[in-house]
Amino acid sequence: MFRGQQFLQLPIGYFVQNNQEKIQKKQKNNVTLLINGMKSIIDNILIQNKIQFIEINTKHHQFDRLILQNHIRFYCQSNSYIKHESVERIKGKFYKKSFDSNKNPKFLIQEGIFRIDITKEEYLLDGEGIEYCGKSEMIKIQGVFIQGKLQEIESKQNSKSFNLQENTQSRAKIIIIMDQNNQIIRSKSLENDNEKLREMYQGNRIVYNQSLSDRDVNILRNNSKEWLTSSLIDTFVEYLNQKSEIKVNMLQLEERMNIPRILFIPSYVTSSFGLYEDETTYMKKAEGLLQTELLFYKELNYEMKQIYTKIGFPVNINNMHWVFLLFDLRKEEILLFDSLKSTKKKRATPGYLSKAIGRFLNLDMRKCYMMNNIKQKDNYSCGYFVSSFMEFEYKLQFNQNYRYFYDENRMKMKIMQLMSFE
Repeated sequence: MFRGQQFLQLPIGYFVQNNQEKIQKKQKNNVTLLINGMKSIIDNILIQNKIQFIEINTKHHQFDRLILQNHIRFYCQSNSYIKHESVERIKGKFYKKSFDSNKNPKFLIQEGIFRIDITKEEYLLDGEGIEYCGKSEMIKIQGVFIQGKLQEIESKQNSKSFNLQENTQSRAKIIIIMDQNNQIIRSKSLENDNEKLREMYQGNRIVYNQSLSDRDVNILRNNSKEWLTSSLIDTFVEYLNQKSEIKVNMLQLEERMNIPRILFIPSYVTSSFGLYEDETTYMKKAEGLLQTELLFYKELNYEMKQIYTKIGFPVNINNMHWVFLLFDLRKEEILLFDSLKSTKKKRATPGYLSKAIGRFLNLDMRKCYMMNNIKQKDNYSCGYFVSSFMEFEYKLQFNQNYRYFYDENRMKMKIMQLMSFE
């Protein structure tokens, strides 16, 4: 007698029914494993090759993974990964920043089906895809690609590029001047705009995405008592960002994951906020400008703290003074570095500019502090103080014991070297 019958009278056919249920449950589990396995395949590849990636909440966007490589941000749908023989394909959106010999950035943004070799940092459109104009959301070309080369152009009357043409047909003649990276550098309804542009930039050198004039060079001479221009400040910003991205990606994955990364935003962004008229208009304009500057993180819903610990802003106040705003995303606090005021860390009241940035970054506005241990003793050196503080924050990423110090002549030489490159 089966011992279980001592406790329970089993119905006829129990074992047959139970086995069928087990088979059905196993089949269901296999299907679940297959679906979830499609997500884990790309994860396993990234983990095995020690490539940094982030899981994304798909509530706002279609992509659920962000792959981080040197000046590359690749968003993808993990369950769209397919490998046939040795060819890997996946649906995604590709952002890449490369540089010319003068360290000026060139942007490539593409979206569609990609043929990928992640270890070689190769992402080639291979199927239906879109390429955008420079760093923008304006469609440049749309069609079928084979290994990165356009084969067939898609003709759709409702595409963004067609809408742009249709909307401008009835307007006055517009001259759009673009650089070799497809970046619009000036757009005016003037017949003589090209001549004016040549006059404006004659003798200038474009480096680190900035036009530097003879005046900028003269400012950096040892005996100069002029304050730093926004072109010089933003040259240093671009330099620090490029250097930081390269250095971070040279580290082993374990180290890279623990680096308290900082991203510097060029001063022209906050300068473009304009004058404060009313809160709604100001906040909306600030949000739009920040979204444009941080376009590479749109699919991350601009949740910058998933990658960076700090975001820094050199701020030009009325063309009279430089300060530095530092937003600590993990501590959720704002620090204002102002060389006109010598003070240890103390609470401050955030202004409308800080509030606009803080709201965009989703930070608690109550935690705002002012700090500076060294006070400037003249009326011109604020830009050198801001540059020194930015360099300090850059170095702090890799050495938490690094100490801030100020040396105006050293900073002049540092920025001067960027014009001829180090």
